[in-house]
Amino acid sequence: MAPNATNTISINPPTRFHPPGPKLVAPPPPPLTWLERTWNVTHSTLPMWKKAKNVRITYKILPRDDGKGCCLEDEVVYDDIDGKPEGCFERWLGMRQIRGVDCEGREGLSAGLYEEIMRKLEDVGELEGCEELGKIVKGMFGVKIDL
Repeated sequence: MAPNATNTISINPPTRFHPPGPKLVAPPPPPLTWLERTWNVTHSTLPMWKKAKNVRITYKILPRDDGKGCCLEDEVVYDDIDGKPEGCFERWLGMRQIRGVDCEGREGLSAGLYEEIMRKLEDVGELEGCEELGKIVKGMFGVKIDL
């Protein structure tokens, strides 16, 4: 997929790292319901996926007990690299921190789209305060999918 005026990728650093001057105007995020489905991990920096294939993450919106907002539950299912099915595990957003980047898609990524995402992540990683992202992105690798 070639980028054009109506189809470009924009990745901005966290607002605390924005330089002084004009503020970037980010497009509104998609609604959480957009995330609520199963995604295939196509590329990652997380070492745990080097020995895995068919990594799928399903996000589910959960109402909070206090009625204010919601939480996200994620269920991760994968096979080991030899094809033996592994169990699944569930985590709630915020319960543990993993430093890494996953590229996910419902049907995978084209080589061109992946390259554009990587260029944008590398650009952000060169900004002052975002060097850790730059280091993490250098470890990106493809995750095998053979569903």
